[in-house]
Amino acid sequence: MKAAKKVLSSCLLATLFPGAAQAAGYDTPVLYSARHMGMGGTAIGYVNDPSAIFHNPAGLGAIRGGAVLGNFSPILASIKGSPSDHQVTDTAGNKSKPGTSVWSERAFSPAFLVGAAYNVLDRITFGAAVYPVASAGGRYVYTANKGKEVVEVTDFTRLVFMEYAPSLAVEVVKGLRVGAAFRYLSAQFQRKRSNPDDKGVPSNVDLDMKGTNTEGFRLGLQYEFGDLSVGAVYRNRTDTPVTAATGMLENTKGKDITYAFVIPAKFGFGAQYKGIDKLRLALDVEYTQQSDNVETTLKGTGLFDTGDPAKPLEVPVEVKNISKWQDNFTVRVGGGYTLGSLEARLGYLFDGQASQARFVSAFGTPPTSTHAITAGAGYKVSDTLDVSLAAAYRTGSTSVTEADVKGNGCAFCGKAGDYELQVFGGYLDVCWRFGQTAKPAPEPAPAAAPEPAPAVEPAAAASPSTP
Repeated sequence: MKAAKKVLSSCLLATLFPGAAQAAGYDTPVLYSARHMGMGGTAIGYVNDPSAIFHNPAGLGAIRGGAVLGNFSPILASIKGSPSDHQVTDTAGNKSKPGTSVWSERAFSPAFLVGAAYNVLDRITFGAAVYPVASAGGRYVYTANKGKEVVEVTDFTRLVFMEYAPSLAVEVVKGLRVGAAFRYLSAQFQRKRSNPDDKGVPSNVDLDMKGTNTEGFRLGLQYEFGDLSVGAVYRNRTDTPVTAATGMLENTKGKDITYAFVIPAKFGFGAQYKGIDKLRLALDVEYTQQSDNVETTLKGTGLFDTGDPAKPLEVPVEVKNISKWQDNFTVRVGGGYTLGSLEARLGYLFDGQASQARFVSAFGTPPTSTHAITAGAGYKVSDTLDVSLAAAYRTGSTSVTEADVKGNGCAFCGKAGDYELQVFGGYLDVCWRFGQTAKPAPEPAPAAAPEPAPAVEPAAAASPSTP
């Protein structure tokens, strides 16, 4: 029984952890929305549309009447990593040395945000939005060469968090707003792999786990005075349990599999200045408490064959997974320049390192900082309708040596090699505002008083003539 438990523990580690628990932070810093991504994703200090529910819920308090926003963010991502320490041949036919890296297939993520808000009272605004908030994963297809055997490997991981967020904002006094959002989270984790053993025989993995969390919230503050506006926002930590009633673990059936994913606490500060003619500048700084991810315990039951299908050997296991992420900063800067009804936008963001080379993952952000450049434009169709477009490119790369991973106690983490991330994002959003109090038409200027007619002196009376 102890031997079976030890075997299953190793199988579960190989199955679950390489694609998610070792990822370099779940937050994707290039998500929403087009009007903000064009300026590096800055928003905390000035957002005033329904995407405030994601950026800073206090921004809802700046809405007058109602507003509806739809954003579509198609994202293409590729990861270069070392998922295997075998000699491999990638899908392009390039052979690598043992332990060196291959590119994953390009993944398409159709991220979106749909939100609405309405100013129900003079100073109170309600809103709601739905959007994916974080993700990790990738898909590698390659061949493993072991002796004379050549076996194709498909190695796939996908983790997605959805957030459903009703929100409230209050304008306490003119220019000062506070807001709160309730975050209902749902998570889906998929892990699939066909991987050869030492004899080239595929070992199959198939897990599909789901879970929810109802303890999330986001708090925000905004203050606007003159040409300067500032904001602050806080997101609490959430632990989302995911479960699978059954699954395949290295050709071994399992049941009652449970795990938990942590989205860490995050603090943000932002500012915008628009005191320069036609130009506005913005800055956001975020601090994410990635160290919330230290270790998590996987629990499950393995079903080992005893010769009687109705009575498998059930082996309960608990396996600790060590992440040891480190806290990181994300800095965003951006600017917009107005030309009539059009605003041109540029931005940049820096996302600090979160994971460690010692526990590198072939399915997440490499253990290094990443950088992104963004550009976009917004067009004001009318006083109630505006449209924005943006694009972003994010990248980061590093090398992991044998010395980095040696003795890490994680047999199924990524291996030594080159690691790189490339992300391309496109963004489109449309915002419609309605029910705003119309500005009273200016009173016509008073008509100029007519000039008085010139005075006419009466003619002098004729003097009587003297005879």
